[in-house]
Amino acid sequence: MTAKYNGYSKALIPACISVGAVTLSACSTPDFIKREANLSALPDAACVEETLKETPGIKEVYVSVNNKAGRMLTLKGLAPHDRYISYIYSANDIYSAYNVEGQLIFTATGLGELQFTNSRFWRFGLRGYPQDKIHATLTLMRLVEQRLAERCSIQELFEKVSEKCSRDIACH
Repeated sequence: MTAKYNGYSKALIPACISVGAVTLSACSTPDFIKREANLSALPDAACVEETLKETPGIKEVYVSVNNKAGRMLTLKGLAPHDRYISYIYSANDIYSAYNVEGQLIFTATGLGELQFTNSRFWRFGLRGYPQDKIHATLTLMRLVEQRLAERCSIQELFEKVSEKCSRDIACH
């Protein structure tokens, strides 16, 4: 006979831990494409929104402004709040077969850094995800950046964008 622990059998605890470990190991990390750059100045928000809405291939744009994102603890105390503007865009008929969407974020950190991020995350992993869909996503992301650089005077988007992709995505 096994000993009781708060009404549960001690033999049941290792079994539950084993089931939990197997369940967690089956979870995959999200796959992503992330393009980012440091900026010298933030662009005009109206210019960004208008440029996105007028970009061929984009159907919808949602804007979110957050002036109190986080505060970093520094040697001089708490830094001011981070501020960011997020633009979520989705594709129209040109890219609709590829389920293309993305998110632009312009961030002004409490430490005075200005950052641009253009990203697309897929929740459940892309093992075997069609490369043509990844290519369509990258094509639209790069088009958005080119138009923003030209129309909103963000020169860093011509020169300083770095690209990162998760292990299951070929960014070419």
